[in-house]
Amino acid sequence: MLFLLAGVEVASYDSRRAVMNVSTSIGFVVFGVAIMACAWSLHRGRSWARAPIVLAQLILLGLAWSFRGEPMAAVSLLIVAALALAGTLHPASIDYLDGNDQR
Repeated sequence: MLFLLAGVEVASYDSRRAVMNVSTSIGFVVFGVAIMACAWSLHRGRSWARAPIVLAQLILLGLAWSFRGEPMAAVSLLIVAALALAGTLHPASIDYLDGNDQR
């Protein structure tokens, strides 16, 4: 999602806002890479990565609220954030990250 937002920012390039376009695009890409690294760490069972993932999803819920005038965008963001939060906070996920998983 963040890479899509970076692409939209690049596509809406305006020479009067060049610095804002470039810095926002770079910020979205860096944030996306960081979230991917945290997701990979969650997959590997590292519990420290849970907090940044939950924080990112809470930010995404706020972003969905800001898009409430655009129902498709708001609902899409809401669904993605809700699914990620449900998966991250599910008791089986917590057991896995705590090392209590019966593999």
